[in-house]
Amino acid sequence: MEPVKSVELVLKESEKRYRELFENSVAGVFRTTKGGKILDCNESYLRMFEYTKEEILREGVQTFYFSPEDRQQYIAQLERQGIVKSLQLRLKKKNGEEIYV
Repeated sequence: MEPVKSVELVLKESEKRYRELFENSVAGVFRTTKGGKILDCNESYLRMFEYTKEEILREGVQTFYFSPEDRQQYIAQLERQGIVKSLQLRLKKKNGEEIYV
């Protein structure tokens, strides 16, 4: 019989799997607060928007939206459904060029 893993070990393994998925995803992945502070993003996100990690963390997520209403729509769907799915947004890269995500 296999010994029972401690809760701490299970959490560490889960965090490691999450971190690997987050960092190695070909999709641009980011985390923000509801207020728009960027907490983290992966390399794919940095390449998409042409920012460095330091620049991204200094910027608020509002920097990427052409319209504040687009962010509000995103947050409203997240609050309503607990997930954002099939929502196309027009965002802007560091150079001002638009990108659809």
